[in-house]
Amino acid sequence: MFFIVEKKGKFGVMDNRRKWIIKPQNYLIKYFDKDMGFIISDGLYYGIMDMQGKVIIKPQYEEIYKFSNRLYRVKKEDKIEDYKLNKNNKIGIINEKGEFVLEPKFDYINTDKYPFKFIQGAKYGFLDEKARILFEINFAYEDDFNNDILTLANKYWLVQKKAKVKFLI
Repeated sequence: MFFIVEKKGKFGVMDNRRKWIIKPQNYLIKYFDKDMGFIISDGLYYGIMDMQGKVIIKPQYEEIYKFSNRLYRVKKEDKIEDYKLNKNNKIGIINEKGEFVLEPKFDYINTDKYPFKFIQGAKYGFLDEKARILFEINFAYEDDFNNDILTLANKYWLVQKKAKVKFLI
């Protein structure tokens, strides 16, 4: 068990014996995920720190959420000389090294339910747990998704783990 502690405007992590696991640093430590480490913030952007206090991904993202095992959904804004541009405020997926496995070109990626729905422009699609595109949909919306069965324009698809997609009817 551990606690996020603020000391003189800096944040660190203590165990239940009041010993520092991570000595206070200038980063705001937001929360912990056992697979991810700590979400940290420099006041504007978010990154990831491991349990030893090493910054794995420096704060550079507007948003960062767990996508699946060791993959993270991130949103990064374009900036030119500290002016914010909204033209490419897109979402992508990075690995634990901060490398993009799915370039930031999506308007939305759901991380709550498998398969993971994405929106790109006016079109929907689905990703597997490794951020691979299962299939893109050329319809403006999904009709229904119930368990592993997806209904699109009165057609049924079976979507299973390990990137298996089958047309049923």
